[in-house]
Amino acid sequence: IPLTVAFAVLGTVGVWFNGGASVFFVFAAANAGTFTPRSRARRWLVGLTGVLVVLILLSPLPLLYRLASFAFPLAFVWIVGHQVIDAVERERDAARLRVDNARVERLTTLSERERIARDLHDLLGHTLTGIVVRAQLIERLADADPARAAREASDIEQLARDALAEVRATVSGWRHHALDAEVDAARDALAAAGVTMVVEQDTAASLSPAVEAALALAVREAVTNIVRHAGATTCTIGIVASAGQVRLTVADDGVGTARPDGSGLTGMRERITALGGNIDRHTDRGTTLTVTVPAQQVGP
Repeated sequence: IPLTVAFAVLGTVGVWFNGGASVFFVFAAANAGTFTPRSRARRWLVGLTGVLVVLILLSPLPLLYRLASFAFPLAFVWIVGHQVIDAVERERDAARLRVDNARVERLTTLSERERIARDLHDLLGHTLTGIVVRAQLIERLADADPARAAREASDIEQLARDALAEVRATVSGWRHHALDAEVDAARDALAAAGVTMVVEQDTAASLSPAVEAALALAVREAVTNIVRHAGATTCTIGIVASAGQVRLTVADDGVGTARPDGSGLTGMRERITALGGNIDRHTDRGTTLTVTVPAQQVGP
């Protein structure tokens, strides 16, 4: 603003000695357009035009010379002023866009890190629990049933290889979880821990990949918690679809606990909530986890 005022003063004083000094008003308009918001810059243009009109009326120069001297600045105050205003607005918009893009990129990176952290927790927690349970079983069977112990050792090797492949796929974002395959894996893990699994499935719904993956991971997390903490003898998994929704129930007859959600359940809630679903957990006479989610993914 001080520079704009200085140019306007130079032009006002100079035109009394040289009509060409009115060009300073064009510099004042360019400066106002550069350093002030659009609405205020336009007021500056109006004000500069008003001063020029007054100077035309008061100038002692002959009329034709006055018109020739002031016609150029009268026109170019607006032409140059608006060009500068538009250019500055474009630069400001570009700067805002760069900031927004950087923010989106940062949020995308954080979201991807959270996805990888949740998936690795779900994957490794389940897999390592299964390996520990099977290793304990091998220890008990080593003398009594060497053949079965060898089979269990082979299963541990395959479990570790599958886990390695899934870790690589998780980091790359390629992993797809099939619900039926996860239920079969849950049966094996529970059997190794001495827990009988019952499946009650009544669904012909077509599940979107995101929904199926979320339900599969919910089964994995629930079964991992049963094997680790429940001390159960029976686990019932129910999958029912109706009215465009799928309800997954995982119930055990173990020792229920009302302790707060761990990172696994917290990640599960975030994943299901993002799909438009919800989770209920009851710990009366064991633990019952109920997941309700639309059969098709909500949103993009």
